[in-house]
Amino acid sequence: MLQIPFLIAFPMYKWYNHTIIHLICYTEVDSLDILDTRAKTPLYLELYRKLCQEIESGKYAVGEKLPSEKEIAEQNNVSRITSKHAMEQLVSEGYVRRFAGRGTFVSSLSGSAVLAETAEESAAPAAQKASKLIGVIMEGMSNDFGAEILMGIEQKCAELDYSAVVKFTYGNEEREAACINELLEAGVSGIVLMCVYDEVYSPVVMKLALDGFPLVFLDRSLKGLAVPFVGTNHLEASRQITGKLLERGHTSLALALFDESHNTSSAEERVVGYVESCLTHNLLCGSKRISLKREDIHRPKPEERARNVQIIREFFNQNPDTTACLALSARVACILLEALSKVENRVQLVAAFDGPRNCIQTPCEFVYVEQDQFLMGKTACTRLVDAVEKREVPMVTYIPHQLIP
Repeated sequence: MLQIPFLIAFPMYKWYNHTIIHLICYTEVDSLDILDTRAKTPLYLELYRKLCQEIESGKYAVGEKLPSEKEIAEQNNVSRITSKHAMEQLVSEGYVRRFAGRGTFVSSLSGSAVLAETAEESAAPAAQKASKLIGVIMEGMSNDFGAEILMGIEQKCAELDYSAVVKFTYGNEEREAACINELLEAGVSGIVLMCVYDEVYSPVVMKLALDGFPLVFLDRSLKGLAVPFVGTNHLEASRQITGKLLERGHTSLALALFDESHNTSSAEERVVGYVESCLTHNLLCGSKRISLKREDIHRPKPEERARNVQIIREFFNQNPDTTACLALSARVACILLEALSKVENRVQLVAAFDGPRNCIQTPCEFVYVEQDQFLMGKTACTRLVDAVEKREVPMVTYIPHQLIP
């Protein structure tokens, strides 16, 4: 056994102006499994040659499945990129052959491009099945928003003889990256993505888009990325619902939303539509906003709800003349309606996107934009399958909406 030094780097961003602190550690490994990271030969070629030797020595037999790129990287203490390049070299030399959703199989002991019949017979059916598999990544699901989208996707998948794997990000970018990687490992041929929105775009999503992997953005988009979008025209819907408030004689409006740091592109467009509609009616209402704190997407904690009720109470203490509010989402509307039943206010009308079906407290008149979520899901699935099967896909598909009542 040998002791091999390796470095752990700790970037100290705030205090040391990107100074890197290194700690030298030691680990005991089998000398036969060590790759010479100091060699002039690229590391991926070192790994490629090592894998060739293992195949030629019979460690991996013809038709046998190789470990995944991740497993090979971990076994040899190299990066995932290094193992990926080594595997690609094995493919190009004819040692192995890949099948989406099934894995990588040894095709020859000497680099022949002919795959052993046993491997082909066992892997081909799975590969064919995997080509009909798509991924769906959403923020979450509720009766207010999400459930009908998934129903639409499932129905269209059944019509097109596809299957779908569903993942949820819960608004977390790291979770989004993990979901994407899990779906790629499962061999999906494309992904419908309700992307997590942050000040910086996800590098994982950007790479998929730039590599031309079949993607469809659902409900929200990342501006600048050439990825087809399916969803409501949020800008126009916001103009219409705000106009409805103003047509009913309300001149003192407020906009209720979650903290702007959590806003998505759809929320941003709704804000713009609200402000534009107010300006069209010569009203300066855009600055009156109720900025709520983000709550748990599934089970809000009592302290989270109490904090938001207090925010709403303080707003109306400072703005007692407000008579109508626009909530940017069903979840915001539910919080707002609950709070209005507990605080003194003059609000007569609340408008929102999607009716908060789980909120039974309606202390005032309520109107909302109804998005056709079922059609949204079906259309997103159709667009993705078109992309997978190399058909032309429009960059923007708006799904019709209506105002209720």
